[in-house]
This record gives sequence, C-alpha cells and structure tokens, in this order.
Amino acid sequence: MPERQKILGGRKNAATHHRINQQCLIKVDNIDGKNHCLFFALQATLVYNIGGLSRSQFYNYLHSQVGAVFGLKEYAAEDWVGPVVDYWNNKYNGKFTFKVFIFGSSGNYKPKYKYGPEIYDTPIILYYDNKHFDGVQKVGNIFGQSYCLSCEMVYSKPQKHTAKCLSRCLKCSQMGPRFPCKKENFNRKCKDCYKTFENLDCFLHHLNSGFCKNSKQCEKCGEIWRVEINTYKGRKGHVCNEKYCAKCGDYHDPKRGCYIKPLTPKQRDPYRLVAFDLETMQHKISNPSKQQRIHETNFIAAKIVVQNVLLQENGKIV
Repeated sequence: MPERQKILGGRKNAATHHRINQQCLIKVDNIDGKNHCLFFALQATLVYNIGGLSRSQFYNYLHSQVGAVFGLKEYAAEDWVGPVVDYWNNKYNGKFTFKVFIFGSSGNYKPKYKYGPEIYDTPIILYYDNKHFDGVQKVGNIFGQSYCLSCEMVYSKPQKHTAKCLSRCLKCSQMGPRFPCKKENFNRKCKDCYKTFENLDCFLHHLNSGFCKNSKQCEKCGEIWRVEINTYKGRKGHVCNEKYCAKCGDYHDPKRGCYIKPLTPKQRDPYRLVAFDLETMQHKISNPSKQQRIHETNFIAAKIVVQNVLLQENGKIV
C-alpha cells in the first residue's frame, strides 16, 4: 500500500485565515502544553453530542487501552481515531453508533479522513487547519450551507436534494444519519399525496413542512415524484415508466431511447428595412493647409421595405 500523507495534529503555526465561522467550532486549546488537540477535539465533540467520558476517564482509556504515548510532537488521525471510535462504539453499543469525519480548510467538499461503520447515527465532526484540530457543532456550518455526509455534497433544501441519497426519507424529506424514517407501529395513507406512512413523526413532518404538496406517490406504479419537476414547462405530471433524460432534456421510457423534438421557430417581432444613399459635394475647404474639404449633402435617396413585402417576394405566405 503506498504511503499517504497523514493528518497530523500538534502545536499551531502562525495564524491563518479560516474559511468557516469560528462560532460554529468547538474550540480546543492544548491546555496541558502538549500536542493533544486531536484527543481534546474528539472528546469535546463527543460531550457536545451525547455527554460521555470525563477528561480523566478519557485519558486513562487512551493510555491504558489505546496505548497512546503522551507528549509526542504530533498525532496522526489515521493512527489514533480508529481505536477511539471502536472503543466508543463498544462502550455505547445499543445506544449510539459513531463515525468520525475530518474536514480541512482547503474548501474541498469531501472529508480529508473518515472512520466508522457505514450505518451510524452520531457523526463526530472535526475541523483540521494549520496542524490543529477543533470540534464542529454542525457540519453544515463548515460550508455556509446544509451538507449531506452520505453524498458528500452541499444542498439548498432537503426537499430538493437528490432522491438517490441513502440518508434522506423520500416520504417526508428529513435528512441525516437517522433517516430514512424507520417503521413503527403506525400505518396511515395520506389522501392528498397518496403515500403510506409507517412512522408517526414522518407523517406529521410531511404535513407540517409542506412536503405533502411538493411530493406525490403514483398509486399505479408506486413512484414518488416531485411536483415542481414533473410540471415544469407545461408537463401535466407524472407518467408511469418515464424518467427525465439529461441527453434530450425530456421525459421518456429509458427503454425507448431518446427522441429529439424539432425546434419550434420563434415568432419574430415585425420589422422594416431602410436603405439610403447620400450625394454630396466637396467645394468648401475646411483646412487649407491639409486640403481637407467638407462633405455637403445635396441629395438623399431612401427605400423602405417592410417585413410582409420581403416574405411575399421570397414566395412565402404571410
């Protein structure tokens, strides 16, 4: 396996410009005078999310079970995050499942490093800048807009986020590690959007958020479709088996293949053409030293042709 550059945490270098709001960070200082900001950031973010271990308990675990040697010049996330996350997931088994995401200051939407199971419910977000780790209260604050950890991309509204997202509920539009909504002892069909809900919170959220008006389910094929997209440019709504095709910019059955519609001629505004010519004389001298003369008009000829006459001359009926 090729050697990769590690994400190291130690003492800060000279201050640099952060690309995020400092108020969204869980600020961590190496108060012990050593380079333990990675561990402080992990612990502080855990406490922010669920409470958790005291500092002395956490340090005892790092030293006795993880084998972390204190006082090193720097600590690589790739070396130490894994054992910490594994310990947390064993300790809180049945209550929480953690996954760590580390983002840098480069502006890249993808995390620099992540560790944890694919299925989790509690993300631990760290921000890495200038060889220093801080905790993050909410991942969307890093980019100034909402962010999906599953798709590793920003989005404007949950209702408009991609339907392929594995962490989005298509029935109520809620997003995050705890979604799609899980089945509970509940079953109700909405008479307006025709979706069948098996979770009370899911049902109430789709009503209170207005998502009921924006998303419907076809009673024939079961497809959940967005009203805004399927009524764009006069489309009358969902049609079974039809999908939007980015190649031809239209809806059709993927098995049918693309069909490019002929262009519709644009209706032009009426116009007229004016052609003119001037006859001039140059008897009057403006600059004797350079023999420059003035053009003086003595005759103007003009012809005006309107649009209808041009079309008739070309054999077109107007």
